[in-house]
Amino acid sequence: MKILKVILSICMLINFSVVSAQDNVKVLVSNSNNGSMIIKWYSENIYFDQPIYVFRQDEGKNAWVLISQKPIVKGIAIPDNVVEKDKVLDLLQNKVLVNKASELDGMTKLILMIKSVQYPDLSEFLGIQFIDSGVSRGNKYRYMISYSNDETQKQIGLSDWIVATEYIPAEAPKDIKTTQEGNSLHFSWKPDEDKFIGVYIYRAIKGQEMVKITSVPVLAGVDENDNYTDYFYTDDSLVTGNEYIYTLKSIDYFGRESNESPKISVTIKDMEPPVAPDKLVCNTEGKIVSIYWENENVPDLAGYKIYRTIANDTVFTCITPNILLKEKNIYIDTLSDIGVYNYRVAAIDDSGNEALSEIYPVEINDVFPPSTPQSLVAVADVGKIVLSWQACKDDDIMGYCVYRSIGPESAFLLLNSEPIKTTTLTDNLPVNAKNEFVYKVVAVDLAYNRSDYSELALSRMPDVSAPEKPIIKTIKQDKNALVIEWYSNSETDLKGYYIYRYDDKSGFEQAQRINNKIK
Repeated sequence: MKILKVILSICMLINFSVVSAQDNVKVLVSNSNNGSMIIKWYSENIYFDQPIYVFRQDEGKNAWVLISQKPIVKGIAIPDNVVEKDKVLDLLQNKVLVNKASELDGMTKLILMIKSVQYPDLSEFLGIQFIDSGVSRGNKYRYMISYSNDETQKQIGLSDWIVATEYIPAEAPKDIKTTQEGNSLHFSWKPDEDKFIGVYIYRAIKGQEMVKITSVPVLAGVDENDNYTDYFYTDDSLVTGNEYIYTLKSIDYFGRESNESPKISVTIKDMEPPVAPDKLVCNTEGKIVSIYWENENVPDLAGYKIYRTIANDTVFTCITPNILLKEKNIYIDTLSDIGVYNYRVAAIDDSGNEALSEIYPVEINDVFPPSTPQSLVAVADVGKIVLSWQACKDDDIMGYCVYRSIGPESAFLLLNSEPIKTTTLTDNLPVNAKNEFVYKVVAVDLAYNRSDYSELALSRMPDVSAPEKPIIKTIKQDKNALVIEWYSNSETDLKGYYIYRYDDKSGFEQAQRINNKIK
């Protein structure tokens, strides 16, 4: 872990209570294992250059009792056996002996505080700790720190009330969270600076002994806005596939560790993505897109996924719910609409890591004819034929073109120069037109693609014209009969003739109906 960065980030984390005095001093008190009280105090300069006295007050009493008969001052030296444990103590000792507390830089003060927590002998050397052995179990006390052995003199720090009782180790750190990033594991937890200065982290590879991996307490980091960072410690250089067991313990300001947290088991997964597919080629044929790419030599390659989006959309959607086999390097996509599409191919390894290719655009142009008009019907009336058909369901229909001929074998004539949007058309014709008329319809879309022709519709207008009147050629007498002869009509649809006879009494009467001429 890069502890220097963390130390710099938490330099402003130590908050001191202002207790009606000019100095900012935090007085901490705790029970011990032997029935005594441990009193410890920190100032903004960590320690004081002048002598310090400690007073005690019983609950319900006004008097303050001086319990430090001798002034508490800086020591001459840290015991050699303690310095041998941590060479940093020797450097700190020299700085304290040759400098006033106010002359020390912020980093030195912070390290002094951390080391004074780890090593009670350093706290004794700095003159910031006192042991009160005169307490009675069950009684409640508080303590005052002063510059003088006279209680009327300057008070520089006051503790909270505390009941003398047996020391009980604190609870383990709470809300521990781990996040893997590559071959590193980030840790965070719920800080409690009023009780703990930091956290020790222990680790073991599964099946091996647990070892403390943090030589100094890990402090909760803060950013420039005094907000906690996302994580406080990173265990890096872990081995992929190994299972690691962790437990955390808080350390209070008296150097005592809390109960350990529940064991945390983490198997380091492969977080390294494979090599992304390269050299994609996208071919189009109609609305079918063929995507090709090169297979890379990835030992743990599991397969591929295909992602697609419309050009203006930045969110890609996976169009292959199942991973494509790693032996494949082609995918066929069938589209339903025209437009510009973007594709990406992702390589997937055995751990589920993805590596996306670059974006490859594909344009589907509208070269597709609309559907064929259906159900063309031609209904004849006097002087017109009314056509109707079902509308095509295509979204891009511009309209319809209608054609007419006078027979299936004759050429068709376009009836409307511009496509009509309606699905009906009235063809006005001469009332005496007797031809059989044939019609067909074609749909046209916005890209001027034309559908196939509809099925033919045939119709003939009703015959509302009488034939030409016959012309009598001769009337001859043959014995007791008359032979009437007339010129034949030219109409092709002539059905026959009626013969009318006239006499003076009855006028004209139908005498006979014949289907041919009489000679």
